[in-house]
Amino acid sequence: MLYNKIMSRDLRVEFRQNFAKHFHSQTLPQLREFENERKTRLFWAVLTLVVAVLLTVLFSWYLYYTNFDWYNAGKNSLKGVLGTYSIIWAFTGIICFSLKKKFENKLKTKCLNSLVKAFGNDFYWGTNANVQRDTIEQSRLFGYFSSISYDDNFTGIYKDVRVDISEVNMRRKQGKSTVTVFKGLLVSFDMNKRFTGQTVIVKKKLFGGSHQGLEKATMEDPEFEKVYDVYSDDQVESRYIITPTFIERYKNIRHVFKTDNVKCSFHNNKILLAIHSSKDFFSIGSLLKPVTDTKQFQILLEEFIAVLSLADVLKLDQKLGL
Repeated sequence: MLYNKIMSRDLRVEFRQNFAKHFHSQTLPQLREFENERKTRLFWAVLTLVVAVLLTVLFSWYLYYTNFDWYNAGKNSLKGVLGTYSIIWAFTGIICFSLKKKFENKLKTKCLNSLVKAFGNDFYWGTNANVQRDTIEQSRLFGYFSSISYDDNFTGIYKDVRVDISEVNMRRKQGKSTVTVFKGLLVSFDMNKRFTGQTVIVKKKLFGGSHQGLEKATMEDPEFEKVYDVYSDDQVESRYIITPTFIERYKNIRHVFKTDNVKCSFHNNKILLAIHSSKDFFSIGSLLKPVTDTKQFQILLEEFIAVLSLADVLKLDQKLGL
C-alpha cells in the first residue's frame, strides 16, 4: 500500500500497536456482550431471506398455474408482475440492511471512541456532521443536491493539523427518481497557508471555460492537466497554493485510494478533499462473523491510516508552505 511508504514506519507501527492495545484491553471485553444479539439478528436476516425465496417461488408458481403469458401480456400486467418481484426483494434488502446497520451503530457507539484514541487523545467518532452542509455547498465541488446523509464522522488533531472526516451520501431529485450526486469521503484539513480567494481541483471536463463562477487556471504540468482542471477566482493565488511540488503530491492521492475521482477545494484557509467511492468505509459489525473477529477492525485501522496519510501526502504539517 502506497501510504505505507508515505507515512513514517515508526508512526505506522505506533498506531498499530496502540490500536491493538486499545482493542484487546478495552474493546474486546465490551464486544463479547453483543455476540448473542448478533446471532439473533443473523437469525432474523436468514429468516427474512427464506421468506423472500418462498414468496418468490409461490408467486412464480401462481403465474405458471394461471398460464401467465409473458410474451403477449399487456404492459400494465408486466409492470405488475415485475413490480411484485421488486417489492419482495426490496423489502428483503431493507430489512436485512436495517438489521445489520443498527447493530453496527450500537457497536460503534459502545467502542469506537475508545478505539480511535489509538491515533491520539483528540480523536472522536460520532454520527453528527463534522463537514457541515454549508461548507460542502461553499466548496463549489458539487452541483445541486437536495438531501445529504451522514454515516461515520471523525474529528481530531494529526501532527498539529485539525482534521474532520465525514462519510456522506448526497442526492438530488430528478423527475420521479433520485440520483446520487456524491458518495464517499469528505476530508477537511486546516491549511498552514493563508489565502483570501477560492481554488478548486476537479476531474477534467470535456469543455473548459468556467466552473461555478470560477475561471480556469493553467498549471505547468501537462500530465496533471490531462486528468484534472483547476479553477480559481484569483489566478495568482492559485499558483501560490498549487505549486509543482503540491501537484506531484496530489497525484499520489489516487493511488492511496485507488480512484481517479478525487477533487478538492481551497477555501477559508482549509482544504476539503472529496474522494468518490461506493465502498462503505469504517464498517464493522458483520452479522456473518463473531463480533470478536479481528479482521474487520484491522480493515478499519488501515482505512483510518490511509485517510490520515493524506496529510503526509500533501505535507500539511510543514509550516513553510506546500
